[in-house]
Amino acid sequence: ETRVSPITTLELLEVLIPIRIVAETFALRQLMGRSDAEAVLRQLDHHVAVMLAAVEANDARSLRSEDLAFHRTLVESTPYHHPGRVWAGITPVLYRAFVLGTVEETLRETAEGHVTLMAAVRDGDVAKAEALLVEHIEEMKLRFSDAADNGLPSTHGGG
Repeated sequence: ETRVSPITTLELLEVLIPIRIVAETFALRQLMGRSDAEAVLRQLDHHVAVMLAAVEANDARSLRSEDLAFHRTLVESTPYHHPGRVWAGITPVLYRAFVLGTVEETLRETAEGHVTLMAAVRDGDVAKAEALLVEHIEEMKLRFSDAADNGLPSTHGGG
């Protein structure tokens, strides 16, 4: 019988978030270097528009769903399979913890972070876009430290 031990805050912070950053910044640089990026950019813009509507409707579930879809679209836009595979393996775990730490005021910040990111992407500013993406993903760390008080184990659970 195989048991999955509960994920720890340390593992989220030290392993999963850095892996996610590598996969997504790689995908972003690839996307911004392509001449045929417009279709993907339109998809990303669509996810952002739906996120903004979700904020206005105070619909946290829809916002999180579109947030995931935005980042999935980004990593799956590369011609390589591994960034998407790696991302798909870790992101559901991250988002389960993220749900614990999400409160109303963070919904707007999440949506607006994507607006700012897309503006830098559209401007062709790779360095700025990459910095914004890293900052956006790292913001999850703040939510995890809060989430640790809400039932997320903070030390390695035996099992």
